[in-house]
Amino acid sequence: EQFNAPIVGVGILLVPGILLTAVKYFRARSWWRFAPLLWLVSYLTLYSVRLPVTYQHGRYAMPVIPVIIVMGLEGFVYLWERAKTSSVPWILSRTWGLSIVIILGVFWVLGGRAYARDVAIIETEMVAAANWIAENTQRDDLIAGHDIGALGYFGQRDILDLAGLVSPEVIPFIRDEQALAHFMDENGADYLMTFPAWYPELVEQGEVVFDTNGLHSPEAGGENMIIYRWRSNRLLLGE
Repeated sequence: EQFNAPIVGVGILLVPGILLTAVKYFRARSWWRFAPLLWLVSYLTLYSVRLPVTYQHGRYAMPVIPVIIVMGLEGFVYLWERAKTSSVPWILSRTWGLSIVIILGVFWVLGGRAYARDVAIIETEMVAAANWIAENTQRDDLIAGHDIGALGYFGQRDILDLAGLVSPEVIPFIRDEQALAHFMDENGADYLMTFPAWYPELVEQGEVVFDTNGLHSPEAGGENMIIYRWRSNRLLLGE
């Protein structure tokens, strides 16, 4: 799946070009030119071993796409040039080129729709929740959250990152919800911002103060982002 992710759509039509390019390099004994292909295989293999996930359009595999495009098109040009001296390469290269154009157009439309849906979800969930925090919490409040991009930019509050990006100290117990709860208490978290399904035990220990009620995430099979007043905050308030 990790290797399939970056060749969805027109990418699959570039794979033969990569093979042709490799053949050209082999015949020319240009071994150093195999470096990009070796990097591509190594990169995807490492992710397959260490982080074998392909959600969100295989985003971790996206850095290899430029290599696929360049080497794939180089192979296409190689066949196109050979078409000048033989009829079979001429037919293959024209059919191949037309297929690339058609598939690229189809997936341009499909990709545009997927992008629009993803942006709508982010705007109505992460951004909406972050804006609520900016408008309804105190400047010195500490926000615990998972998925901190919009929260960090729009929320304008100090953050405890439960995913460990800017709070790496949580990494040793990142999947232990009770340990995360203790970590939040120790650091005096005031609010928790998350999708409930991500932390079913944690959310039971908070009080709902905001629900985005966005339409796009549920339509896509997801849920709404919720903001909870965290229990340490409630204890300080005597509740």
